[in-house]
Amino acid sequence: MRRMTMAAVAALALVVAVAPPVQGQGWIPARCDLSGSGQYLVASAIVYLKQEQETQFPEVKDRELRDAFRVLGQAIANGQDKNAAAWYYLARYFIERKDLVGMDSSFTKSEVLDPKCHDDIYWWRRNQWVPLYNNAVRALNAGKNDSALAYLQQAGRADAGEPDGISLQGTLFFNNAQYDSAAAYFGKGLTLAQDPKYAKNRADLTFNLAASEQQLHHYDSAAAVYRAYLKTAPNDGRALSQLANTFTAAGHADSARALYGLMLQESDSIDPLVLFAAGAEMFTQVPQAPDTAAQGASCRDDARKVRPALTALQIRHRCDPATAKAMADYQAATAAGYAQAAQAFHAGLKRNPYYRDALNDLANTYLATADQDSMLAVGRRLYAVDPMSRHTLQLLAEAFRETGHADSALHYITLADSLTPFDVTVGSFTPGDQNASLSGLVTNFHTTRTAPAKLVFDFLDAKGNVVASQTVDVPAIDGSGNQPFQAQGVGAGIVAWRYKLGS
Repeated sequence: MRRMTMAAVAALALVVAVAPPVQGQGWIPARCDLSGSGQYLVASAIVYLKQEQETQFPEVKDRELRDAFRVLGQAIANGQDKNAAAWYYLARYFIERKDLVGMDSSFTKSEVLDPKCHDDIYWWRRNQWVPLYNNAVRALNAGKNDSALAYLQQAGRADAGEPDGISLQGTLFFNNAQYDSAAAYFGKGLTLAQDPKYAKNRADLTFNLAASEQQLHHYDSAAAVYRAYLKTAPNDGRALSQLANTFTAAGHADSARALYGLMLQESDSIDPLVLFAAGAEMFTQVPQAPDTAAQGASCRDDARKVRPALTALQIRHRCDPATAKAMADYQAATAAGYAQAAQAFHAGLKRNPYYRDALNDLANTYLATADQDSMLAVGRRLYAVDPMSRHTLQLLAEAFRETGHADSALHYITLADSLTPFDVTVGSFTPGDQNASLSGLVTNFHTTRTAPAKLVFDFLDAKGNVVASQTVDVPAIDGSGNQPFQAQGVGAGIVAWRYKLGS
């Protein structure tokens, strides 16, 4: 039987920062009482910076900035290196030159010397940081990860002291499977997210750090961080499921089963997709069935060596009960695991009844437990959603065969083997708040060229209502060839899909 695999759960939040106060036109004086501003060189620099802001001529701006830099350099070199105002206005100069490294260094020195200017310095830092951060988010949403990372690195030089940029860099590294770097950035983000106003950031960073440690196979560390997260969100299905997966990977099967049981108790409040992923993981934890054929063959070989020789009937009496007992023991030992997986699938399908992968996985669960009637019922639901998948057709044929419907079994196996014009596989499905997209592959498993065709995809809400539809044109495909496809639906509440062959 084909084993099910759990889809990765990535809960990595991307939050666009709120813009800072709009910078006014002209000169903005310091909004704190900077001692040392009256020193004559510093005062001259303020005049130059103010004049630079008030002129529209580029050559004058450049001259005023050069003069400001010159006199501030003289001040710092001649005994004003402990003057907070000198460093503050040097930072303001670097802002105009778009030198964020110089700005960061100078503001840091100024704040150490005059901490009461923290709020004003923070405002200036954030004023530089936010546009870069938002550019990074826009680049990331456009799929331009390299550009997003470049913007974030620039934003990091502004050092606004906020966790969003660090978290987003961690997200980029995580999604690129650079889990060491992701963990490092999520850890840095947690250090920055200590203020109570960052409670949501702190929760997301904690979860993401645990996920990174899990991917690094640091199971003890991952479990500890997931537990810390669950103290603030005790019924979070994602965290319960991932902690259970961590326990499984670390060899703590009993602890994993207990957590899955807790999830099932709280299933009404857990996202169906999380339940489906947990059910798939529960399924994969069930040991493979024993190879009773090999066990029986070995027993018969040994029995034939007995002297005086045993009859065929005696050999069967000796070996058949042993293999039957092995299978009965296996079924008894695994029944609870399969039942738990089925319960997870049912709980999710109660609120998302048309989700193809969950229907497929539930049918496979019933196949493994030899619950033929339930397998047939679910197989029919699966066929209504995914009617041109050879895997679906073969699964439904098996269900009919197991329930004694030989004619129906032959019909569907013939469809799978020869009558269906091509095989349809939906490889990805991404639902959003106001839209959804899917992609897949049409495969011609015949040796002759197919005729052009159409597939009509319906995008469904949780009640099975059609929110949107799209017709996909499938061109003629050479024998043993394939053709990728994509479909999109616009509308709120899309959670599943189905398709049919169009006319």
